[in-house]
Amino acid sequence: DTRAEELSINEVLEVAYRNNGELEAYRLMAEESNALIRTAFSIDKTTLYYSYDENNIASNDYPIGVFGGVQRFDFPTVYFAQKKANTLAYNMALNQLERKRRELTREVSKAYYTLAYLENKQKLYEKVDSIYTRFSLASETSYEHGAITYLELLNAKSKHQEILMIQNQVKYDTKVTYERLSTLMQFDSLFTIPDENLQKLMPEVDSVGADPGLLYLQNAGLKQHAELKVEKNLLLPELTLGYFNGTNKYEGAENYQGFEVGLGVPLFFSEQRAKVKAKQFAMEATANLQSSYIRNYKNRVSELMNGLAKYQDAILYYEQSGNELASELIRSSLKSYAAGEIDFFRLALSLDRAMEVELAYLENLNMYNQQVLEINYMTLEN
Repeated sequence: DTRAEELSINEVLEVAYRNNGELEAYRLMAEESNALIRTAFSIDKTTLYYSYDENNIASNDYPIGVFGGVQRFDFPTVYFAQKKANTLAYNMALNQLERKRRELTREVSKAYYTLAYLENKQKLYEKVDSIYTRFSLASETSYEHGAITYLELLNAKSKHQEILMIQNQVKYDTKVTYERLSTLMQFDSLFTIPDENLQKLMPEVDSVGADPGLLYLQNAGLKQHAELKVEKNLLLPELTLGYFNGTNKYEGAENYQGFEVGLGVPLFFSEQRAKVKAKQFAMEATANLQSSYIRNYKNRVSELMNGLAKYQDAILYYEQSGNELASELIRSSLKSYAAGEIDFFRLALSLDRAMEVELAYLENLNMYNQQVLEINYMTLEN
């Protein structure tokens, strides 16, 4: 069965969320960050050794062989600070995943509603085409009977060809948009969208605090603060624990056990201090980025909302009077032409004016919806 499946906007988004490889890559990167949280408690390998020294004489007058092990630890606070930094890295990965999901939602939705606009535009041209088709066919007979001039005949045919050409252009735009939407969905099967009138979408403005781009920067600042604590804690002494056991294989052999506890004191710490200073600069830079992000976000929302007001006025004009005006223009001009009150030029002029009103409404509604989708799924680049 090669029939195209009809998909609603929610079904299209579900397919995109499930199939989009880039979104899946961000999900896997988040999983990677989650798995890395446990690496905070990474402890150096244990050093095992065996030593034999002929000067190391046991009570049975024979040298002993010593087996032992040494383990080095960072100061305990280092591990907890590193775990916090790793957890914040995971949160940042989740922010990036949500940002990518929003971007995908926005792009898929914009392509979907562009398709709805183009299909409504196509229906409008089909309506006008049916009118000009009738006139084009009737004009041949009318010309033969002397009812219209040769110039009127040529104009009727020319107008019909013009509408057909525009229809083909809209079909091409529709095909390209379907291909873009399929690419975003990564969906190879044939599908269509419901044959419905273009709907007016509603804006839903989030607080800047809910934007994943800002949350990413906030978590980046917290992560840098945690990493600063790691670097400062690395200035604290390291702990070393050791245990050994010595014996030999001769008569009267005994076991000689012992342990050692040591501190690794940093005598040369200029490099570590430089790392601390670098983290402090990074924190200051991220704080500035946060402030800039909030300012740009608010400016962008204001810009988009002002754009909505512009398109809203045009849509309101159509709903209050433009729709009725276009319908009356078509009805009256067809009636007047049939009664011989106007010629074909006046008829074509009236039909063109009606088309302009209808097309302007569709164009403004499409631009309004595109702005709404920008607002509803807006996330600025980090």
